[in-house]
Amino acid sequence: IVPILIAMAFLMLTERKILGYMQLRK
Repeated sequence: IVPILIAMAFLMLTERKILGYMQLRK
């Protein structure tokens, strides 16, 4: 269960970084 939670948290952080990067480019 723990590895899944870590993977989900990592995906959420990377998604936020990508969204923020896209917004900065606009």
